Amino acid sequence: MFNRRHLAPLALLLTLFGCGGSTGTMKAKEYKGHFEDAKQGLIFQCPTSWDIRENVEGHRVIARSPLDKAKGDKFQENLIVSGPLAAASLDEMRAQAEAEFKKLDHYQSLPAPSDILDFDYQFNGQDLHGRAYLSKLKDKNEYWLLQFTDAKADFPAHEATFVEIVATFGVPAGSSPTPVINPPAATVTPAVSATPAATATPVVSATPALATPTPAPAVSATPK
Repeated sequence: MFNRRHLAPLALLLTLFGCGGSTGTMKAKEYKGHFEDAKQGLIFQCPTSWDIRENVEGHRVIARSPLDKAKGDKFQENLIVSGPLAAASLDEMRAQAEAEFKKLDHYQSLPAPSDILDFDYQFNGQDLHGRAYLSKLKDKNEYWLLQFTDAKADFPAHEATFVEIVATFGVPAGSSPTPVINPPAATVTPAVSATPAATATPVVSATPALATPTPAPAVSATPK
């Protein structure tokens, strides 16, 4: 279940993290675009220039693109990974996630497959687009929630990069075994009008230079 006591710190998370702040815990190692927690089966690859931080305000991992001030960037496209979250079924997990997203300003749901939530909303008057993937841990009634957020106008340009990151979720680098989780769908109905479906996946190291933060559902890891 979602832990609503984490709702309050979200504004702080967005203010510090999305604007280039230093909140969160950075382990004494170089991530170089690769995150792996073998015990929890949480693995993903993102562009090497993305910043990765762990255990920020109740979320397991947050990754964000660089803020290119020279180009006047005001929003960092980012990924927030929350979980594992207990739910008896995909429908239940989806309902829990959507109940939290609906609290966002001017939330508007868009058509998407059953394991994906696509939606528009506003934060501090800025038009944003979010896409949340629901990934079930094998043999467990638990899910990881991966939420990507970008400025609404910029989401189409970065959609292929988001899809590429999802394709690496749960798969160890340099190999192609059965993932330790059930990966979500790789492609979805375009989230923004006149946006072609993202089927081409660029190399992960090619980082788009755009980027402010993202209200994510307030969640906490299910006690082990």
